[in-house]
Amino acid sequence: MINLHIYFSEMRHESRILKITDSIARAGLFDRIYILGVASSDLPASQKLDKTREIQRFDAPILSLKNRVSAIRAALWYLLAIYKVLRIHPSCLSVHSVSFLPMAMIVKLFQPSTKIIYETHELETETNNASRVKRNLRRIIERLGYFAIDHTFAVSPSIKNWYVKKYKTNRVSLTLNCPPFRKINANNYLRNHFGISDEKKIFIYQGLFTSGRGIEQIVTAFTKLPEQAVLILLGFGPDERHWMNKAELMSNLYVHPAVPSEDVLNITASADCGISFIQNTSLSYKFSMPNKLFEFIQARIPVIVSPTLDQSDFVRETGVGIICNDFTAKGVEDACRDFLSGLPSEINSRLAKVAHDYCWETQETRVIDVYSNLIGHK
Repeated sequence: MINLHIYFSEMRHESRILKITDSIARAGLFDRIYILGVASSDLPASQKLDKTREIQRFDAPILSLKNRVSAIRAALWYLLAIYKVLRIHPSCLSVHSVSFLPMAMIVKLFQPSTKIIYETHELETETNNASRVKRNLRRIIERLGYFAIDHTFAVSPSIKNWYVKKYKTNRVSLTLNCPPFRKINANNYLRNHFGISDEKKIFIYQGLFTSGRGIEQIVTAFTKLPEQAVLILLGFGPDERHWMNKAELMSNLYVHPAVPSEDVLNITASADCGISFIQNTSLSYKFSMPNKLFEFIQARIPVIVSPTLDQSDFVRETGVGIICNDFTAKGVEDACRDFLSGLPSEINSRLAKVAHDYCWETQETRVIDVYSNLIGHK
């Protein structure tokens, strides 16, 4: 029995794929689990993760790894990926993007017994910054592809409900993108790394440095806040140089490069508050429940979140932080001032409970159950 996961990524920071495959590997559902990704000059073409799992990175042979990702390169990689999937003949194919649903349909056509799992990372057809043409094309692909899908995993309650209503199916499960449960020890990593004094409060943003993530509003808010408030941006992305330049001009802004996933929680735990500020620029963002939200909680630090639907509902129900009044820099500033004024004394006990209730161990049972039922594993 072979399970194959595919995503157009170099597999550097794909924590969700690694968590899912680790869970089903430990459950002993498959003899082999392959993760197909994009080649990189500084990463091995074949990387064994354990006795069951292996990452295979490849590229179209006529293209140099130094080339930028272009439409031609992506198309050639996609064709080669189809060939590899058909040759491996997996019992279960897990596709992690709407762009791989045509591949799923081809596999179903030639290998009807293969089970197809749609592992959505967001609301795939309603993503941020996608053009109208691209969104319409994705909607067509997804609607056609749904005939091949045996089950869908969604990452937030609203996204799950959207798929249930849109395609009139009950074959959708919710798996929140929570990190594994960890016992966290308080530490001073960020204070020591940047030379931040004890009397200051450290707020942290972590994730991709790109538009739509609210970084502009967050940084603007910190130009208005007292020097007691310090902001750390932890991550990577196309706007990284811009924010590094901005940090040179601000005394309370620091940029920390991305770190391996296993180091994130300990670093995050050395902050005082986490900011998860997603702008309401698409339906996918409106419904989002980003992994950073759960990482902050697992690090046992309170959160400040934007008033997007699922995030705000979660914080309101659990009482683990503050919800911004709106999506402006003033909304972030007011929320930070509320934090500086002090949170309820029971916040630590709330964080401890929610960290226990919302960890990967509470989510993986759904993953294992679905995969087991699809392949007939007892």
